[in-house]
Amino acid sequence: MRIFILSCLAYTKGNEDLQNLSRAFSDGGAPCEIVPWQNLDVGSLDEDSLILPLATWDYSLDAAKFLSFLSELEKSGAKIINGAEIVRWNLSKKYLLKLEALGLPAIPSTLLNGDENIEELRRICPGGVIKPLIGQSGNGVAKIDEISNLSEYKNGALLQPFIEEIVVSGEICLIFLGGVFSHAVRRSPASEDYRANSNFGVKISSVEPPVAFLNVARDVLARLAINPVYARIDLIGAKNKILINEVELIEPSLYFSYGKNSTEKFVKVILDKFVAEKKI
Repeated sequence: MRIFILSCLAYTKGNEDLQNLSRAFSDGGAPCEIVPWQNLDVGSLDEDSLILPLATWDYSLDAAKFLSFLSELEKSGAKIINGAEIVRWNLSKKYLLKLEALGLPAIPSTLLNGDENIEELRRICPGGVIKPLIGQSGNGVAKIDEISNLSEYKNGALLQPFIEEIVVSGEICLIFLGGVFSHAVRRSPASEDYRANSNFGVKISSVEPPVAFLNVARDVLARLAINPVYARIDLIGAKNKILINEVELIEPSLYFSYGKNSTEKFVKVILDKFVAEKKI
């Protein structure tokens, strides 16, 4: 088995966590390489190739190209984690609307197509936040009062109410490996900001999540069409409610350095699952 951790052109070797993960796979007997998805030789792949898109941090810049690449991967016979269909589902934040329709406590969202009147949106959702449907790393996230039109959002956007508690308490990110809770971190926005993302100076710390947060995250995973090999569920505590901010199933930071033995646990999950399948 050959394992490929897909990265991007700006971070060709991922980050330190992923470099440690790559070495751990290789030390475990599964050669692993970190390579930008744009540079992957898809023609060399076969059913013994395992694809982890953990650092494809630029797919939102050309979503059509990424989706075409995903289709080529499927044709190669390589195993894509968490599966091509779940990658497609998770690519667009429309999935939040689907979770909301299932009765899960996602932040209420309104789908925008780009030709809406900004003044009307400000009236409907004062102080609201605009998020691109296909976006990463907080890029394009803005309060509705900060923009004059929606021309930047070529792939559509969501309008959400501003959750004030994010500024005070941040969000709790729960990491699941092999369907089992592994560890969690709190991401707190930098002073004077509201975006809990590394591009905007987020502060990260280990946290023991309250049981109620764990229950919501597990409920989310139970409703998915597949059992993801890895997942990060980002939750916000707000006015006696726990709200789903994001469900990350493609390229989340899994914060291995914040979870005891989490790199080793992830390697074991992958090798136990896919090496065992190969032997059957």
